Amino acid sequence: MVKAFSLSLFASVVALAATTKAEPEHRILYHDPAVYSAWPAIARADNGDLVLSFIRTEQHMSPNGAVTLMRSSDNGRTWSEPVNAVDTPLDDREGGLTVAPGGELLLHVRSVFWKPETYDALGPEAYPRPMLERWMDEVVQPEYLAAADQDGSHLYSSDDYGKSWTHVGWGPDSIHGGVTLQDGSLLVTAYREVGDSIRIYRANNSRSEWKHVLTVDSPSAPNLRFGEPHVAQMPSGRIVIMTRATARPYDDRKKNLFLWQIYSDDNGASWSDPIPTPMMGFPPHLLVLSDGRLLCSYGRRAAPFGQRVMISKDGITWNHAAEITLRDDAPNHDLGYPVSIETMPGEILTFYYQKPDWNPANKHDHTSAIYQTRWSRRNRSAGYNHSTGGALRPPFHLTPSWYYYCRKSAQKRDGEVVRVPAPNGAYNRLLPFRTFCGSLRPNLGGVVRPLARCCLSGITFGMLHSTGGAPGGHALPSNTTL
Repeated sequence: MVKAFSLSLFASVVALAATTKAEPEHRILYHDPAVYSAWPAIARADNGDLVLSFIRTEQHMSPNGAVTLMRSSDNGRTWSEPVNAVDTPLDDREGGLTVAPGGELLLHVRSVFWKPETYDALGPEAYPRPMLERWMDEVVQPEYLAAADQDGSHLYSSDDYGKSWTHVGWGPDSIHGGVTLQDGSLLVTAYREVGDSIRIYRANNSRSEWKHVLTVDSPSAPNLRFGEPHVAQMPSGRIVIMTRATARPYDDRKKNLFLWQIYSDDNGASWSDPIPTPMMGFPPHLLVLSDGRLLCSYGRRAAPFGQRVMISKDGITWNHAAEITLRDDAPNHDLGYPVSIETMPGEILTFYYQKPDWNPANKHDHTSAIYQTRWSRRNRSAGYNHSTGGALRPPFHLTPSWYYYCRKSAQKRDGEVVRVPAPNGAYNRLLPFRTFCGSLRPNLGGVVRPLARCCLSGITFGMLHSTGGAPGGHALPSNTTL
């Protein structure tokens, strides 16, 4: 029986799926060798202009950032010169954009009050000591100290398509902005407020109270913490929230850093449990396409470095084998935060940051740039597709007990995981590969290793029956047909 199972497995998978390649057009929108530019957000103003925000600063952790805007009136063919929208004495960063009812644009800004002891604690591997000492001096200047009460998350409003901005007051900390729901209310996802969690806020309008709806805790804390979420509402009314999972201790090149999501089908009255996805990277940006599907953009900081997107019909089912690679040529892992917008049906602009060049001997030699990639979801090479049989499904069916499929991983290590959905597929949990599959080894012998290889494409292979009613505890029953 074990031999037959193994042979069927290999006969079922004739080839592993390759990552789908897009046919993109890349261009640099902004680059200054003396400026670190990063963390874009995008919105379409009520007059049709594209409004792009990003941060200009000296380095990732310097105390002098400003929120910068560029605009395009021809769907990204040409762009205005960059102008500062928010530049307080503090470090202004992020700049998420929300399109509110009536044409109002909202800008979410995080103003950070740095302290000298924070910089003093950084080692030489972070920044050169002369640079740190200059920053320590900058944050004790009278003007900087006088702005200490501005530390926190702020909301700015524009009623002239993002050309001028008025400070509204406190607002949720949102790196990509929020969404106007179908009932006209505003929903924004925030982070950095409660430990390893993200929070959901709702308001009737930009001037009303932001009411806390839900705190979403990471099921894998303290090893993984949630952050930098984004939200979208699909035509069906389903609200989808996607969030980054960050490793602790911090290591953004680990290969188990998948995006997680929750969703609501009752306009936010109740929410699913956090669900892991097959998207490895961060942070997420969600876009509802003109055909009603949901596109998620994210950066990949594990080699090969670059920008990826994935599309879902229902917002909760994601096929790793249909991942689209926009770029895999970034010189290092300092990149990402891609955001996307559709200019016409099928044509998409994706904005992100990465470095045009890289000196391994001195990571501060080259600063980052803001890029634009124009691509079409209709013009890409054929990748794996369940409906067209890009890779064969297994020709066997096992008695219902536990479905599973494996995440992409070249070696069987602790970072390799198995996703175990409930029978209806609505709720999922991740188990370490060794916890779930390791106990199969004595019974299935050499099957586990080829199983791990074949699962690289994220194909669902079927159900393993457990006579004990728990996953992975026993051999397959003798009456199983393969």
